[in-house]
Amino acid sequence: MDPRPAQTQQNPESNARTSNARTTNGSGPGDGAPHGDGVFPEEPARREMPGPSVKLAVVVILLAVFVVVAGLIAQIFTGSTPPVAAPSSIPTAKGSPFKAIPAAPDLAPIISSGEPPDDIVNAIVLPAGSSPGAVIDDTSGAQSYDEQRMFEIVATEVPVITFFKVELAAQGWHIESTGPPKNQPGIEVLAQRAGSDGYYWEIGAVVSPTTFPSSGPAHARGQTEFEVRLFQVDSG
Repeated sequence: MDPRPAQTQQNPESNARTSNARTTNGSGPGDGAPHGDGVFPEEPARREMPGPSVKLAVVVILLAVFVVVAGLIAQIFTGSTPPVAAPSSIPTAKGSPFKAIPAAPDLAPIISSGEPPDDIVNAIVLPAGSSPGAVIDDTSGAQSYDEQRMFEIVATEVPVITFFKVELAAQGWHIESTGPPKNQPGIEVLAQRAGSDGYYWEIGAVVSPTTFPSSGPAHARGQTEFEVRLFQVDSG
């Protein structure tokens, strides 16, 4: 008889069951426990939710820029400009013999289809106390805008002439000349200013000689007629 102790034969199926049991009872890999080499298993990467697309943001920005540029181009080709409200009051320039008032309300009958542009009309003032009169349209004969309106005021001609020289310069007009007008009596203050429509505009304030009626408020102080003529300078 062999004196060595008998060896127990291992059953392969039993070994497999024991291995599976260690895997499922919290000591196997996949539950945060280290492998046999002491290294913890890596956790699976988390899938992040997709954020806003950069391409979509770029498309939105480009579309906004396109709309703005298209609007500007359309405005240039149509020649349209946003309307500018007429001022309700205006400061009187230093050295002016009369209080200055905006002329826009009294010049409304000679404004048509955006001519003259708002920045030109709003740069015209009248002496306080002026009364508007007839409207004269010479546009058809001049082949470009040329209209005027008559006014009168109880005052002599000299302070009226001074008023237009001082006030037009204060409103950004370039005084070109002061002297006798063509084919009519009186003194004309002629000035020029660039308009927002791309044209230069001229104003002629023609002040007639003072008259003294036989009765009425102007009998002692005198009455002076003047006209405000606006015309577009030929760009050619």
